[in-house]
Amino acid sequence: MLTFSEKSFALALPHLLKVWPEDGFRSERAAKRILSSLLDATERGRVHLDPKLMRKELRVNGVRVATMYSTPWKYTKYFQKGTDLRRSAVKVRPGATMPLTIGGADTTAYVNTARRLVFRGSPNYLKLDLNLNTENLPIILERESSCACVYCGREPVADEVSCRGCGAPLPSGSGC
Repeated sequence: MLTFSEKSFALALPHLLKVWPEDGFRSERAAKRILSSLLDATERGRVHLDPKLMRKELRVNGVRVATMYSTPWKYTKYFQKGTDLRRSAVKVRPGATMPLTIGGADTTAYVNTARRLVFRGSPNYLKLDLNLNTENLPIILERESSCACVYCGREPVADEVSCRGCGAPLPSGSGC
C-alpha cells in the first residue's frame, strides 16, 4: 500500500493522475519507484492507495478524498489557528449594518430582512432586503420607477407617468 497524509495527497493528486497507468501498477515496487518523489518515508497518513487501482477509480475516489481534506482558498482565513470565527464573519441579521465593496468603493448597507435561499440548486444564497448607502458610489439607476400615486397609493410599473388605478399624474422621482 502507498500511504499519504491528507494534505500531501490533495497536493499530489494532479501529478498522480498524470503518471498513474490506465490499469494500475503491476507491483508495489514499480509504483514506489515511479512515485518516489511524492512519497515521504517519514509520513504517516490516513490515505492508503492500492497500486493495482485503475486510473479511473483513482480519479473518482481521489477527487472526493482530496476535496474533503482541502479548503478552498477563499475560506482558508477562517480556518487558521487563532481566528475567532464569530468575530471575523460578517454578521447578517435584521438591523445590522454590513460593510460592502461595490465597484471598488467601500460603503455600508442596513439589513431590513434576511433569510437563506436555495437558488439554482445551490444552498449558498441569501435573500436580503437592504438599504444601501450610496453617498460615495457613482450610481445610475436604469428604468427607475416613479413614486407611488399620491391619491390612491398604487405603485407604478417601470417608467409610467400616470397612475394605472386612478389616472392621476405621478410625481417626479426627485421629490418623493
